Amino acid sequence: MRHGFYFLFFLLWDGRLLEGSNVERQLMKDLLTNYNKVLPVETPNTSLVVSFRLILFRIIELDERNQALVTNVEVVQQWNDIRLKWNASDYGGIQQTMIPYDSIWTPDIILYNR
Repeated sequence: MRHGFYFLFFLLWDGRLLEGSNVERQLMKDLLTNYNKVLPVETPNTSLVVSFRLILFRIIELDERNQALVTNVEVVQQWNDIRLKWNASDYGGIQQTMIPYDSIWTPDIILYNR
């Protein structure tokens, strides 16, 4: 199965956007400098809760005879990485940002299709 992430960004060019992008760029640099992709917990005995949701968008095909089902779904995973926090006032009020999934620790969840 091939995984793809598609993002569509519409940008309006003005001075505030350029200034904001520099602040966000600095935030990303500060967050990811020396970031280690090891399990994000304070101690080895601490567990990490990962929320996992599978959202069904559409049933494309149902073959009862062969017991086959083709669907469109979205997988949503959510967890709290304690190392990715900052003071918003230090970064122009930015309270949230998007970080590329391959830059941080992500859970090893594999969908198995029989």
